[in-house]
Amino acid sequence: MARSKKITAHNKQQPYLPMDWPAFKNKGLFADNFLDNRLKEEPEWQAADGIEDAFDAIQKLYSQKAAHFTARTNEAQTEHDFIQPVLDLLWKEPGGDDCYQVQVRIPHTDLQRQPDYAFFRRAVDRDGAQPRVGLIDYWRDVPCLGDAKKWTASLDKERGADENPTAQICNYLYRSRVRWGILTNGRVWRLYERERSSAGGIYYEVDLEDILRRGNPDAFKYFYLFFRRSAFLPDADDVTFVEKVFRGSIDYAAQVGDRLKESVYDALRALINGFISHKANNLDPQDSAVLRLVHENALIVLYRLLFILYAEDRNLLPRKEEPYASYSLYQLQREINVRLRSGTAYPPLGHRFWSQLTNLFELIDQGDQGFPAYNGGLFNPAKYPYIAHTALSGLTRWEIGDHFLAQAIDLLAYERERWDVPGSKDVDYTTLAVQHLGSIYEGLLELQPQLAAETLVETLEDGKPVFKPAREIDNPRPVRGQPPRKVDEGDVYLVTNSGERKATGSYYTPKIIVDYIVEHTVGALVRQAAEKVAALACTFRKNL
Repeated sequence: MARSKKITAHNKQQPYLPMDWPAFKNKGLFADNFLDNRLKEEPEWQAADGIEDAFDAIQKLYSQKAAHFTARTNEAQTEHDFIQPVLDLLWKEPGGDDCYQVQVRIPHTDLQRQPDYAFFRRAVDRDGAQPRVGLIDYWRDVPCLGDAKKWTASLDKERGADENPTAQICNYLYRSRVRWGILTNGRVWRLYERERSSAGGIYYEVDLEDILRRGNPDAFKYFYLFFRRSAFLPDADDVTFVEKVFRGSIDYAAQVGDRLKESVYDALRALINGFISHKANNLDPQDSAVLRLVHENALIVLYRLLFILYAEDRNLLPRKEEPYASYSLYQLQREINVRLRSGTAYPPLGHRFWSQLTNLFELIDQGDQGFPAYNGGLFNPAKYPYIAHTALSGLTRWEIGDHFLAQAIDLLAYERERWDVPGSKDVDYTTLAVQHLGSIYEGLLELQPQLAAETLVETLEDGKPVFKPAREIDNPRPVRGQPPRKVDEGDVYLVTNSGERKATGSYYTPKIIVDYIVEHTVGALVRQAAEKVAALACTFRKNL
């Protein structure tokens, strides 16, 4: 393999050059927006002390050792020849003392399983912990632990009932109460956070081998800044670098969630009016029972859309893999957004999108070879016959026009600077926790549909958005920086019992979403544990 050019004093001064390939894979641990934009503004990125020497040293190490690894290279060789030398570079104090300890057991864990590394901020902290080896108290000053695998090992796939690397690192974090964990096979390096990663499948990953092969020092920053000792050292404000990125991501997620609440309100209104306006549905909104039924079914469609957007973004539904990709909401939302941004509206009578969407609902309900069926009931046509894929015996199947459904999908899939203008930036559902969706769910439950007896205009009253008759407002003003919403006579709008146009609420976790996530992440880990217990029980009975 050709060696890349050494970084010189000249090219140190070169401006940051955009990469045409992803330098990291963020699986929901941080906010992509923070990593793509805010990170480069942080002083750690600007300074990156020692990065040139570290890049040269690790690239040389890779060329001399790891580049020659094969499938026969075992875990001990991988650690000795590459992982530990890299850690020596990343986790040494300026004076030269390393700040980690190997193979320290966590109490109450499998005697054959312990993390390979306990990382300390200072060598003196490591030395001070020696009297507590074997006790849980040993881990109190450990900011990060680590586990290593052989060079060709997958960090995801099971090699046995108790050998899922991700399950192992999450178990170590839970047992030790250490906040951060590093998992690596030398090629790929991952960072886990105890609470956030406990559901499984949530981590920050850098393909170090790929970066070294490409010889890109700017991409190397995404590795160097997150996996070195300095990333876990508190600054003058007692905040570490990884904590700063983590908090910044949480703040960003809260902002995304707040903006999404407004979009969800408008999406639900579009769905309700869409079902009612489709004449073949024969729905009379002046009948309170009918209006309530439409509201309930529109909520289910909305929950389904939120569920799919969340699951596709987190790859719980494989939006880029066939056969699912052809049916995915991801593909449909992009088609819709391109057209809406061009200024071309969809006709209200066409219902192609509804057919596509109900096909997707059926696929998720029944499953396929590429992914399991979701049996939580959310997509069950028997429970919601009016929005079923095909009409059930003796019941009417509703339709909704492309105009209304396209608006609802675009509102949920893209961030909008104005509620009435199509967005251009995807809503980052990977950033959101289920609690954010729960807050939205709770807020929607406070809203009830009302039929406008006359034209209404949105305005502020005591600082809260409300709808008032248009005849009472001569000059409608912006509401919280947005154009005031208008409701035509005969349209449905949503208000609380007190008449507020509100979209807030306390945190509540909707079971329909949590069940799926638990089943497809935690559920797999639980089943592995159950299999292990069953095997041990069988062995125990034989011994008896």
